Amino acid sequence: MWEQGFLADLLFVYTAHYNLREKNFTDFLNEVSAEDDMSFYEGIDIQFGIDDSRFLPLFYRKENGTSFASSQIIQNDKFFDNYTFDTLCSDLTDVEEISANLFHFLFNSEYITSAEGSVSSTVAEAVINSDFPNAMKTQLITFFSNPQKTLDDFVEDVRRVAVLLEKYYTDHSFELEKAKQVDWGKLKADLAKIPGREIVIRTQKVNYSICLIRKNFIYANVHPTTHFLLLGCSYEKVLPSVLARKKEFSLQEFCRALGDNRRISIYELLFGEDEMTTSRIAEQLDMTVAALLYHLDIMVKANILNLRTEGRSVLYSLNSVYIEKSGVSIADQIKNRRKRKNEEVG
Repeated sequence: MWEQGFLADLLFVYTAHYNLREKNFTDFLNEVSAEDDMSFYEGIDIQFGIDDSRFLPLFYRKENGTSFASSQIIQNDKFFDNYTFDTLCSDLTDVEEISANLFHFLFNSEYITSAEGSVSSTVAEAVINSDFPNAMKTQLITFFSNPQKTLDDFVEDVRRVAVLLEKYYTDHSFELEKAKQVDWGKLKADLAKIPGREIVIRTQKVNYSICLIRKNFIYANVHPTTHFLLLGCSYEKVLPSVLARKKEFSLQEFCRALGDNRRISIYELLFGEDEMTTSRIAEQLDMTVAALLYHLDIMVKANILNLRTEGRSVLYSLNSVYIEKSGVSIADQIKNRRKRKNEEVG
């Protein structure tokens, strides 16, 4: 079966090849990665042997770190709903839609078609006047001159790389199986604290798939009907460094999280308790569970509350370490402010 993790790796092999030495890509790797990750990806790049520069427009990462391939495929809800390798190849045959979407993605304007072997003046002008590197401009002209030929060749190359990737998965089956032993309670609690990585923590079962090449990947797709998680095989090594960025005290965030009487009531209630379930908190404060969960999520994301799952129950407690840190930080800020005032007076 062609799982989503496999497909994410497949697309990432191309993304790494075309962006490996670009600053916005290396910054992305270094943000949460081990020191040897760059050499790892360089080795992967050599192993899969991509050498056709015509596919660059599909994988070129913009300044915000997004490529056309990731925005159209991985960040699309249908990717998490029975999306297969054959689905990917089929989508790549829709030349007209891909051309229009690619142009809109890169230039935020409507695509004007032209005769095969040429580009419209609108497209040519947009490419020439863009800030893209010359190599990218050249490949954009090549792509829009004959998108059918480029995409047909790309599908062939994707099939070639997929065979090599399947062997890679077989050779690294041990890492794959090990990564599948997920501690859901801990993982959900950790993810709830990371901006942009939240999942519905009360969901008992979350579908997931493992990436072996994009090994530091953590991507949560929350949808009314589907909860899906993509995890790199080394996600456990990444989480501490990701969470560390959230541990620094923010007075603004702390005050915002407690800037509501209901959240202050939750804080005061939990101050005298080790842990409480959602239903018990709701009962004590005479709140509906739906209303309570909104406030609990805000407090968890601000690091004021910890949570853990136990069977079907979710237990909340005060994050005493963070709260103690907040008290020290606030006291330091007051002390520094007084010191500055005294220096100004003196």
